[in-house]
Amino acid sequence: MKKSVKLIILAVLLLGAVAALVAVNRLAKKDEESPGEITLAVTAVSAGGEQGEGIKKIRWEKDGVTHEIERAGSVDFTYSADPGLPLDGELCTKLVDTLKTVTSTRIIAENVSDLSQYDLDKPTLKVTVTLDDASEIDYLFGCMDVNSTAYYFMSTQKPGTVYLVDKSVAEAFPSDPLDLVEFEEINDLSAFDTINIRTPETDITITSKDGVLTADDGKEKVTIDTRKAQDIRLSSNDIKFTRCVDYKGNYKEYGLDTPSCTLTYSCTYQSEDTEGASEEDFVLNIGNLDGNNYYYVCIDGSKLIYTADSAIFESLLISDISTLGTAPVETETTLQN
Repeated sequence: MKKSVKLIILAVLLLGAVAALVAVNRLAKKDEESPGEITLAVTAVSAGGEQGEGIKKIRWEKDGVTHEIERAGSVDFTYSADPGLPLDGELCTKLVDTLKTVTSTRIIAENVSDLSQYDLDKPTLKVTVTLDDASEIDYLFGCMDVNSTAYYFMSTQKPGTVYLVDKSVAEAFPSDPLDLVEFEEINDLSAFDTINIRTPETDITITSKDGVLTADDGKEKVTIDTRKAQDIRLSSNDIKFTRCVDYKGNYKEYGLDTPSCTLTYSCTYQSEDTEGASEEDFVLNIGNLDGNNYYYVCIDGSKLIYTADSAIFESLLISDISTLGTAPVETETTLQN
């Protein structure tokens, strides 16, 4: 009797183990069938793909505006609505790369007929890829999942299947094409020979010689305090553009028709190819503030207008050179009785 009970217990345990093994295998199989990554026609969106495999255009609709860029070379793109817009090839290539493989957290549903429950009938973002053979693929981003930072997503490659895709994919596509503009290059300005700071009221020249900075306003000349000289060099090296706001030279709109200040840097650069040196001038016009503590700025002679953090210019917008000099050293006087 005891032997029979033991056999029954062993049989139950064996059946339990078999059932658990079957369940694990089913879960593993389900995980294999549920893709961790959604491959969106990798060869079709390869910027360097062969004819018939590569991308020709990317069109996206966001915030009620339609944008389209067209590939003119491996890293050359044009903005269809205005071919004169100076696009940054690297930024446009990143959009292409974004579409190569999209990581999905999970499949939400299959064979979905009512897209409105995910806002996919009126998507937040619609991206259309046109291939070299003129075929098109649509990618739809609906509303965001309330429990994550992902959008409901569907493509025409597999219509009816809804996924969750991280918001970073949708955010890669800008609402403003100016966010794709290629910025002009700024060389290292910290090793300047001179800086001319000109405003409607002042005209100051800062000269660097043997590591010492002096300032001259035409009336007097001062040796600049070591700490303030360091601030001027650091600020000069920090000059950079935040974003492009205009590329047609609408200077008056940004207060750049009569700049509030013009910085002219004269620098000498050693050539890497030859033993000689080259002298270059960099002239930056500074216009109005934009209301968010950013100045509108442009390189003199350029039609591109940018914003730049006003904090960068705090030590450069000098109106009185007497504030730059080394403070006089106070000495104690001993009275003799």
